[in-house]
This record gives sequence, C-alpha cells and structure tokens, in this order.
Amino acid sequence: NLSFDFKEDLQGRASIYRSVVRPRVEEVAYRVVIEDNEAELGNPDLDPFTAWNYDASIAYYPTELSVMSAGLFYKTIQDFIFLQTIEDYVFEGRQLDEALIALNGDTADVFGIELNYQQHFGFLGEPWDAFLIAVNYTYVDSEANTGEREITLPKQSENIASFMIGYDKYGWDIRLAMKYRDDYIDELVEEGYDRYTDARTQWDLTVKYEF
Repeated sequence: NLSFDFKEDLQGRASIYRSVVRPRVEEVAYRVVIEDNEAELGNPDLDPFTAWNYDASIAYYPTELSVMSAGLFYKTIQDFIFLQTIEDYVFEGRQLDEALIALNGDTADVFGIELNYQQHFGFLGEPWDAFLIAVNYTYVDSEANTGEREITLPKQSENIASFMIGYDKYGWDIRLAMKYRDDYIDELVEEGYDRYTDARTQWDLTVKYEF
C-alpha cells in the first residue's frame, strides 16, 4: 500500500494485493434437493477463487467538510464461481430434467472506475449547515471465461450508483438514500437463455432522534 500527499488537500493512494474467497457453504456442501425431477446439487469439489487486485485513487479535499475522489481498479481472477443449470443431468444413475450446480470458471478480468463526492454544507451557515450529500458512481467492465463460453462476470453489474442527502442537527439524524445497479447474469443455462437479475433502484429512509 502506498500513500502520497501531493499537497495538503490532495492525496494519492495505490495498492496491490492478493485475495482468496472461499465458496459459500450452500455451494460447497454435499447436498441434494430433488423436486419434480429437477435438482439442486452442492459441489464439494469447488475450489476457492483467487485474485490479484490493483487499485489507484486520488482524493481532493476542497474544504474540511468535503471530498472528491476518483479511483481505477483492475482485478484478474482465477477459478471464479458461477451457477450453471444443466439439462438432462444424470445423478447416481437417475435421469433428471435439469440440475443446478455451482462450478469453477477459468479466468476473469475486471476493470472499473469509481467517482465519489461528499459535501457537508456547514460553511454556508444556518439553515444549510445541517445538510450533507454524498454521490457515488462506479463503472465496471468485466470478461469471464467459463471454459466453454465468454461472458461477463456473474453477479457483476456494469453500472452502480448511489445518492444520499442527510440532515443532522437539533438531535435529528435523517438520511434519504438511493441505490441503483444494472442487471447482471445470475445463472447460466445456455447462450441466449441465461437467467438475469433485473436492474434495481432502492430507496431507504432512516430517521433518528436523540432525546
């Protein structure tokens, strides 16, 4: 990890690290669920996936109450895990219509950029000194190879964004937040028939008062 202060209000950071992610218990546990001749199977032979991660960012602090930052990241992943529906699957001599199982892919590459802005309006004086905002946007470009197909990385959206406006004064702590993410591949079947999770926008309102 490296950090460098170009100026008092301008800071750069960079990092390189190796990471390992183990499969989820439901993916790696030896389990069989069969209903209507369709099965969900655990896969004890799953390997954890590993990645080399490269990150660089720069942050500018125009005031003590605000920050603007931009970051680039790149990841190269081995043995990523994805869900695959296999039709006409034979399990211990039984012919199944289809089976859902977690498998290891070969490699995946992920490149992205993240933009962030946070601002508290204390410098404006009353009544604006109680308000704050935060805006974040991330763009991700991914390519993955399952060993048979080229796809985008499963469960990875291309566009992710969030916005928050807050009020913090007189004992009140109020936050209204919006989060958005694009659709993404959730489960592989065959080309043209994969299952996607649709794009989603979520709103959350939190209100606290300190007596």
